Amino acid sequence: MMSAFCLLAEWARDRATGATGWVALGVSFVAGAILTGVVPAKPDNRPLLVIIYVLATPPLLFFYVFWFSAVVFHDAL
Repeated sequence: MMSAFCLLAEWARDRATGATGWVALGVSFVAGAILTGVVPAKPDNRPLLVIIYVLATPPLLFFYVFWFSAVVFHDAL
């Protein structure tokens, strides 16, 4: 989901703002948490998986956006 946003943001660069980046990060984060909550695991383990996801994902998505921009758009910061 974050990759799709990065591609769309580059395509519509003149309309994208800082707020759209935060919205995309939030949507990616919430969608992942929902999908993590429905994985085929023991029902007792699902809350633990969501907690691990919530703690581990924000830093990973942050660095993923920089990596994606550098590799796909050749636009290193």
